[in-house]
Amino acid sequence: MKAWLSQPLIRFLFIGALLFAVDAVRNPVRPIEDATIDVGPAQIDWMVGNWTAQFGRTPSKAELQTIIDTWIVDEMRYREALALKLDRDDEIVRRRLVQKHEFLFSPETVIKEPDEAALRTHFDANRDKFKSNWAVSFCHIYFEIGSDRQRAFQLAKSASERLAHRAADDGLVRTLGDEFPHNNCYKNETENNIRRDFGDHFTQALNQIEIANWVGPVESGLGFHIVWISGRNQPEQLEFDVARPNVRADWMDQQQSAALNVQLGRLRARYRPTVNEAAIMDALKRGDELGRKHAPDVERNRGED
Repeated sequence: MKAWLSQPLIRFLFIGALLFAVDAVRNPVRPIEDATIDVGPAQIDWMVGNWTAQFGRTPSKAELQTIIDTWIVDEMRYREALALKLDRDDEIVRRRLVQKHEFLFSPETVIKEPDEAALRTHFDANRDKFKSNWAVSFCHIYFEIGSDRQRAFQLAKSASERLAHRAADDGLVRTLGDEFPHNNCYKNETENNIRRDFGDHFTQALNQIEIANWVGPVESGLGFHIVWISGRNQPEQLEFDVARPNVRADWMDQQQSAALNVQLGRLRARYRPTVNEAAIMDALKRGDELGRKHAPDVERNRGED
């Protein structure tokens, strides 16, 4: 026996077997609870329904048999993959399961339709939320940022100074700025439409710009602008009957948010999550190093989405 153990190859195999046994104890292969695969009525109904919804017709018997055969192969591979724990530490699998849980247990599935009394109570308690959109009429001169942001800003600033005390229809206006992809002038345009075309910052600025004067530079998501406002309609308080769809939507949002908070509170109470603050600080210090390390995994996951 001692002579055997003195051989390097024997020692290598013995140590390998010992490590394998330890790993098997610490990380046992998941047993396959049910080794049989029974394709019953529920599965077949699902297959036929899915095919019909996708192709607009019922599959033929041959097509259905192909679907069943494919499903059986997938199910066998799925069970084997679970037994081998191939789902462990897989970001794609984790993401899909999170999405499925979120969908199945969404608060939307438990919130009942509010009655008229609940909506009126919500409306009375939140009247400031339910006003008409303000509207504004304005013209603007656009300066594209391109590759030189500072230059675009200076051009817009210079144009604003040149246009001081000039009217909106002054001939100089047509000689300034770059071509804009949308309109140069808007009449009674609503807040939502302006936000869609120009972004939040520009939209907020329009509420503060004085009327009948060139003002700028004002930045948008597209570049810089010099703006002339010719008129502005302030929002007005809506009556309940007009605001009812918005009241319902806001009520539903609040109920769903409250239900979600309760749901997440229960999960936190069950799992009692803790965070290693020291590890946070350490990871932040090594951010660049960790980014380079995980870059291949990120690219692979993008390709699998």
